[in-house]
Amino acid sequence: MNIFSGTFIKQLVMYVLVILESFLTLRVVLKILVANPDAVFVSGIYSLTNVFTKPFSGMFQSASQGVYAHVEFSTIFGMLMYAFLGYAVISFIDMVSRK
Repeated sequence: MNIFSGTFIKQLVMYVLVILESFLTLRVVLKILVANPDAVFVSGIYSLTNVFTKPFSGMFQSASQGVYAHVEFSTIFGMLMYAFLGYAVISFIDMVSRK
């Protein structure tokens, strides 16, 4: 398999996108479920995803559910933007790889 082929690069982009979206989804679920941020697993997920949520933080106010739980709309918006960016990159690779 040629690592510079369009198919390989598209698959790589898709794998990275799926992993990123999975971690961001896990972050949103942990925030909704009010997971303890002092727990090692939860802290690790938050630390890992902070770099990807930083560009979108502060765009929207978090919606409080009851006393503690809240929805991070900025993270959900970031997930949409990363999905759009991934789709755009894959479409560009398709366009360039056609000769």
